[in-house]
Amino acid sequence: MNSGQRETGTVAAYDPKRGYGFITPSGNADADIYIHWTRLRETGLDGLQPGQAVRYVRHRSGRGWCASRVRLMTEGAAA
Repeated sequence: MNSGQRETGTVAAYDPKRGYGFITPSGNADADIYIHWTRLRETGLDGLQPGQAVRYVRHRSGRGWCASRVRLMTEGAAA
């Protein structure tokens, strides 16, 4: 998977007290993508709920894949 491409997925878990969670990529269950609260603030989000559909940009960090520019998808919206 290339870095910097917009992708879609579903929030697998998010802990607001710890400020991080994971997104399961659509059509690719090989590994969840890490999301930190600081990356949510980039697009004005305060948190996420499990099961929410999101769009994001995947990028590589020293610890693996992370998500940035996370946006909620609305029903019927194009990815």
